[in-house]
Amino acid sequence: MNTQSIVESPANGGMTSRQLRVLLAELDMNQREAARQIGIHDRTMRRYCAGQRAIPKPVVIAIQLHLAPQVQPDPELEYEVDAEADDPTA
Repeated sequence: MNTQSIVESPANGGMTSRQLRVLLAELDMNQREAARQIGIHDRTMRRYCAGQRAIPKPVVIAIQLHLAPQVQPDPELEYEVDAEADDPTA
């Protein structure tokens, strides 16, 4: 199996390494600062940006919440939702 195709597949967590690098450039943020803000080791962030590791769903969600709040959560990802809290009739 080709490791690069796994890493670059949005299905693995909704974000490719290229998308992450573009986002950081758009935010004018370096990898170390981005890692600090989402609570991961800077070495891990470097590996995500280099395409050496797949970006897991929890990291994608942290990126969306902390680094780019204007980015809407991916509807394809599964989120824990309290159904009663979302039900206006409850």
